[in-house]
Order: sequence, then structure tokens, then C-alpha cells
Amino acid sequence: MGATFGMLPALLPTGDGSFRGRVVDSSGSAVEGAVITLRITSSELSAVPRRDGLYSFISLRSGVDYKVSASHEGLASAERVLRISNSGEHVGMDLVLVACIQFSPTLFNLLSSREPPCISINRRS
Repeated sequence: MGATFGMLPALLPTGDGSFRGRVVDSSGSAVEGAVITLRITSSELSAVPRRDGLYSFISLRSGVDYKVSASHEGLASAERVLRISNSGEHVGMDLVLVACIQFSPTLFNLLSSREPPCISINRRS
């Protein structure tokens, strides 16, 4: 289905489940160049989906909570928690990145030592 990013590093538990989906914007178009990150405890695996937004992580163990996030400059990040309930289960989940307003780093750094936030713009019909 999507670009398969291979087996997880030895630090992450492995199994026979998988997670796959697309990274899209609020109109449903693929977000090219987004970064997908899969985290469990203190370990993480990051990858870039295909041009059409498809991605997958394989060899996931069931019964574990995985944090999956997608980010792209100029868009608000999306994060979800994934749990594969049964051995061999294949879970599909799309991640939607929405437009945002980013504060000027110069102005924001005068007020805080953190990175400037990206505030999502919610469009209403």
C-alpha cells in the first residue's frame, strides 16, 4: 500500500502487526515531504512518506501504545496514539495536517526560550 519503512530498530518491540495510512492536508491532498515519527517509550523511528502521502510501519507488536505523529513546516502537527490489539492486525489511520499561523521566531524568542508555536487555522464552511 505505502512506502514500507522496514523493520523497527532493535530497541523497539517487534511483532507481526502493521500501521499504514496517508498524510494529507485539510482538503485531502497528500502532503509531500512530511515527516512521520513512531514513538514507544524513549525510542523512535522517523521516515518520510511517498509523494502520494502513503506510509507504513511493519513488525509492530500488539498490546503496545505507539505515538504516531506527522509534521511539515507551515502546517500544524498531528499526533495520534495507536494500539494494535491483536497479533497480526493491520491498522489504517490517516493523519491530517492543517494550515497554521507561525509566530515570528525573533519576537517569540524575546518572550520564551521555546520554539514558536504553530496555531492551527480552523476553516468553517
